[in-house]
Formats: sequence, C-alpha cells, structure tokens
Amino acid sequence: MSTGAQLSVGSDINHLKRVVVHRPDPGIEWVTPSNAEELLYDDIVFLPQMIDQHQHFVEVLTAVLGAEAVVEFQQLLEEILNSREVAQSLIEVVVDYEKLPKSKANYLKGLPAVSLAATLISGIVPGLSKPVLPPLPNHIFTRDIGVTINHSFLTCIAGKSARKRESILAWFVAHHHPMFSGTDFIDLCENEDQLLATLKDTRIAIEGGDVMVIDSKNLFIGSSLRTNPYSIERVADILFKKEVVERVTIIDIPKHPNCIHLDTLFTQISTRDFVYYQPHLGGTLDIKQFRGSLEHSVDYDNLNALVEDIIPVARFIPCGKGRYPYQEREQYASGCNFVALKNGVAVSYARNLKTLEALKAHGYQIISAGELLNGIKLGLTKVDKLKSTIIAVRSSELTRAGGGPHCLTLPLIRD
Repeated sequence: MSTGAQLSVGSDINHLKRVVVHRPDPGIEWVTPSNAEELLYDDIVFLPQMIDQHQHFVEVLTAVLGAEAVVEFQQLLEEILNSREVAQSLIEVVVDYEKLPKSKANYLKGLPAVSLAATLISGIVPGLSKPVLPPLPNHIFTRDIGVTINHSFLTCIAGKSARKRESILAWFVAHHHPMFSGTDFIDLCENEDQLLATLKDTRIAIEGGDVMVIDSKNLFIGSSLRTNPYSIERVADILFKKEVVERVTIIDIPKHPNCIHLDTLFTQISTRDFVYYQPHLGGTLDIKQFRGSLEHSVDYDNLNALVEDIIPVARFIPCGKGRYPYQEREQYASGCNFVALKNGVAVSYARNLKTLEALKAHGYQIISAGELLNGIKLGLTKVDKLKSTIIAVRSSELTRAGGGPHCLTLPLIRD
C-alpha cells in the first residue's frame, strides 16, 4: 500500500479522506456469557449478521469517500509483518505481555504474515480447536486505538486488559507502516523498549473515543471510565511542548457503564451542530481548559459555555429529542455517536428514530444506507452534492457490541 498523503485531521467534521476500520472477526464468537464482562461486552452478538451490518457500513464509507479512502487495519498489520524483524519484535512483546508458553511463541513465529496478522487480532487459527491468544472483540472500534491531531498521531494505551494487545498492535503499525512515515508522534510510550512497561503502568489509560479534535487549536478529552486525568495531562503537556494545539479541555463525564467515552454522549456533525445526551451533559459539569501549558487554565461549568466560546452559533441537538424514555434508550444504542464524512453529512444508526426526527426538525434529510447506495448505483444520487444529510445504517448487532459509527472509525486524513 502506498504511503499517500501526510496524516492530517484539523477537525472532526472536515471531509474524510482516509479512515481505518476493522471488520468483525471470528474471535468475537469466543465471547460467552461467562467471559463477556471481562471482554467488555454487555451481550452475545450474532456474528454473521454483525459482519453483514459492518460490511454495509463500510460500503457507505466507500461509496461516499472512495475505495482508496477506507483502509482495513488487519491489512496494515499484515504489511508490517512481512518484515521478519518487525514480526519477531512484535511477537516478543505479545508473548511477554500475554505470558505465553514457549510452544505458542514458536508457533506464532512460524506463521506467514497473513495468518499471523489474523491470529494476533482474533486469536484464532483455522483448524485448531481453541484460540492461540485471547480474542480482541473490541477491535472493531478502531477509534480507540489512536487519534490524528493536526499532523501528529497519538497511539492510545488502553486501560482495560481486554484491549491492551490492541495497543501493542496499533503502536507497531503506527511506528512501522509507511502510511505513517514522517508522522510526529504524541506518545506516552516513546520507543519499543518502553512498551511493556507502559502497558503495565496502571496510571496510564487513554482511548480515542474520549479525544475530539474540535478545530486545529482546540482538543476536547473526556475524563471517563477508560481515560484518566493523569494520562490526559501527560498528553496535553506533550501537545503543548510540540505546539500541536493551543488548548486542551478536560471534560469530566459521569462514570456510568453506559458512558464509556465522551463520544457516547457527544459528537459533532457540522460546523455548528452537536448531538448530545442532555441528562448527563446538559447541566453543571467539571470542565478545565488548559491554554498553552498545564500552568494556565480556565474553568467552565457547562458544555454550552465551553462550545459557544469556540463556536458562537453552535446548536445542541438532544438525543431522543431530549424526552424520556427515548433519550435514555437511544443513548444506550449509540444515539449520540455519529461520524461525519464531511461537514453536515454524517452516519448514524437507523434504530435511533427520535434522534433522527430531531435532526430532521433541524433541517437534515434522513436517508437509509440502502437508499443511498441504490441511488448512487442508479446515478440518481451524486455524493459530491450531499449536504445536511444523515445516513442511517442497520445496527442491531453492532449496537449490542457497544459502539456506534464514530467508534467504528479511525480518521487519518481530513481535508
């Protein structure tokens, strides 16, 4: 795969030009009622339907953005593993972290790159009765493994053990794949030798679902169940020293099981519009904004004041129309979790009907993924003409996995 353009994301709503996804893999079938909580799942998904729904989502991305814009993480991993030196180093870190016996280590070292990439993610080897490694069922949510901030890239470090190996794989891909060549890294782990120690440091936890690039100067980071203030301040310090952004704002969100990340409560879909969960973000909050350094900060007591200080014309559209029980049901089903393909054009889950009604009342047209794809195929829909549009995709199994369209995407380039 060619290196392409330099990484660049100066806003969460600019035209998406390159995005990393990961299709649901066989390891997800090893989520059971007895291990679901450990693997961060609330339910047991039906994998074939989940694959179908994710494929439909990817087809929408491909149709609107172009085939070259959508990149599969497993392919990137396979490409770096074609270097035996990189493969050996990665396997050594995985073996050490997972405490694998020598027999499994030797087995992994003998796999070709294509099989090794699949096994490192799913844990599965075709023909074997048991996984070689624990599965990574959350890896479909590529948002959490890294964040592009202007021309820099942050490789995230998961706090939960079920996602630690994702951080290993992401770190190796970011630091060895030519697609990231020349990138300035904003990392809590500066080199390969520190990776194990960083993973085992219980103070470090930051995931991409909590990090939002509002514009080239402003970064929001949620202090959540998966991202802690210690890690946020360390990242902010690096960002300021490298002059990547001017302001880093910490938004302390409720530590509830249905509020995993900031993007489960709040996402931006246009230059002025945000979808949010009113019960948690509509009142008083603990918000601290660092300006230029950790020594200079300003406090805000609500989200409206914070956002309107940056975007005076901002509109807040409540999930579920701001009405009980719809807002609670739809927030749980990723009703606040949109991914913008460009300014004013975003993808949502079709099941969140009241939220979609609220968006329609604010001037958006709602179109199903099927209608969009059929319209493009017949030449009736021109993707470059789309504006103020929400594309609704089927999501019953994706919802049960615990994430929405924003979670399913890792933007690398936005123009």
